[in-house]
Amino acid sequence: MSVFLTASRASLRATRAPVSAMQVARRNLHIENTAETSLPFPQGRKHATGLAFGVFGFFATGLSLPFLITYYQLNKP
Repeated sequence: MSVFLTASRASLRATRAPVSAMQVARRNLHIENTAETSLPFPQGRKHATGLAFGVFGFFATGLSLPFLITYYQLNKP
């Protein structure tokens, strides 16, 4: 029981300890989080068709692959 008491006291001390300015890493960079900057690929009306084909291709490949593998395994020569 004393091990748990010691551990809880140590964690309480750690939570009460003030955080120094050196421990907190601050970034001097501000990026507006808008729809154009939140995704790692181009989007918008100009890129909508390519994005739609890419998303469709990604999901079609991911959803059909298990069925194609199963078909191949069942019909192996």
